[in-house]
Amino acid sequence: MKRPASCQVSARTFGDTRSVELIANTLVSIAVGAALWEVLPRGVVLTRSFPATTADGQILLDTWRVQNDSPLPIRITSVAVWGLGTVNRQTEEIEWVELDPDDEKSRGATLHLDDEVSEIRRLDRPISWNRMIVPPGDTMKAHVMNNTDLRIRYRRAGWLGVFERRTLTISGGA
Repeated sequence: MKRPASCQVSARTFGDTRSVELIANTLVSIAVGAALWEVLPRGVVLTRSFPATTADGQILLDTWRVQNDSPLPIRITSVAVWGLGTVNRQTEEIEWVELDPDDEKSRGATLHLDDEVSEIRRLDRPISWNRMIVPPGDTMKAHVMNNTDLRIRYRRAGWLGVFERRTLTISGGA
């Protein structure tokens, strides 16, 4: 039995449409995958290790080494302390208090950049931690006393970092 010519044309057209759809869907998938790869975080991470040591190898008690273990720079969005040094006198409750370069020693926790030049620059111009950018591989030292917590919030540096938020918490104690 012979099919009419109109059915044969329609079958050919259907086959061409499918291949065009397949190519279009593949291109859209590649574009969406590339956009997600660009926008979503890729290994932006701060790690902590205890105890920190000096250049001579001596152990520093109550001190943690915080390192940017990612291939991307990070921007610190806040550094806060929670502990006995942050009691609200009115409510008599312990609250998270932003770590200020002027009063960090009275709060029971300190955070310093390992790079001397960057640390001197940070101390000369009292820059709050929420403006600091930590390059890949750079380290900081966090000194956290007993009954005190230090919270570091950070994200990827640059405009794409607005889509992510990460937190590192260090609890001081024996």
